[in-house]
Amino acid sequence: MARRGRPTVRVTISPSERTTLEQWVRRRTTAQGLAQRSQMISGVRCGSIEFGDRC
Repeated sequence: MARRGRPTVRVTISPSERTTLEQWVRRRTTAQGLAQRSQMISGVRCGSIEFGDRC
């Protein structure tokens, strides 16, 4: 049976990219949208579905 929806994409981030994402999430002056996207990318990389989960 064919899969529905968009094809899945493997997310690979380097340690330096992960550090940048974490800094954006923690920084108080980061735009809310950027902080949320950073949080989602970190969660996807960890295999997490919920917001705010950490590896």
